[in-house]
Amino acid sequence: MIVNDFFFSLLIAVLLSIVFVLLIRREGPRKGFTWLLLTIFLATWAGGAWGNLLSPDFFGIFWLPYLLAGLSAAILLWIFLPKFPEIGGKTQLDREETLEVLAQVEKTRKMEKLTYVTIDVFLVLILLLLIVAIVGRYLRNG
Repeated sequence: MIVNDFFFSLLIAVLLSIVFVLLIRREGPRKGFTWLLLTIFLATWAGGAWGNLLSPDFFGIFWLPYLLAGLSAAILLWIFLPKFPEIGGKTQLDREETLEVLAQVEKTRKMEKLTYVTIDVFLVLILLLLIVAIVGRYLRNG
């Protein structure tokens, strides 16, 4: 049962992660696919394990709770995905404007570093909570 749930959750998570990456169409390097996959996978597994409601049976697995949990996780991640502004404007800057832009860039870099550390801590806590939910579900059933 656990093995079936694991692989079914992994299949749904891989499919949803690929669709997610194709839909956002972000330019530049794409980092964090492993974290995206892991987050959707654990959310799918936890939601499916706890949501064994009346749903169609597929090889002994009630697939609807898994699909709904995975879709919910992917949609929440998409909603909270940071939007990066387009960089444009004038090409020529005078000295004072250049200094202001450099100061703003440095300030933004420090803020981004703090933001990423905060998000990393939050993500790890969410992943630990999902793991506890999965383990708790299987311990409950013995």
